[in-house]
Amino acid sequence: MGYSDDGFPYVGAVPDKPGQYICAGFNGHGMPQIFLSTKAIVEMVLLGATAEDVDLPLPYRTTYERWIQREEHISTQAWRAVLGRETANAKL
Repeated sequence: MGYSDDGFPYVGAVPDKPGQYICAGFNGHGMPQIFLSTKAIVEMVLLGATAEDVDLPLPYRTTYERWIQREEHISTQAWRAVLGRETANAKL
């Protein structure tokens, strides 16, 4: 399961990485959301659309500000409490 710092998935162009896109971090709730999110990614990749041009909720958009934000998600806090140690964090 992939988590994001703010609880919303990252969908769109990866900041500072031209030609790279992401559609991840659905916090265990991806199945109901993934189809329209991937439709938005396809429009960005194939048609050159921007996040503002596609049907994508504002909190899902991968902005530079969201990308660099480092708040601990509640689920990460819960796993730390269960495990009694640090969890693995991916560095993007």
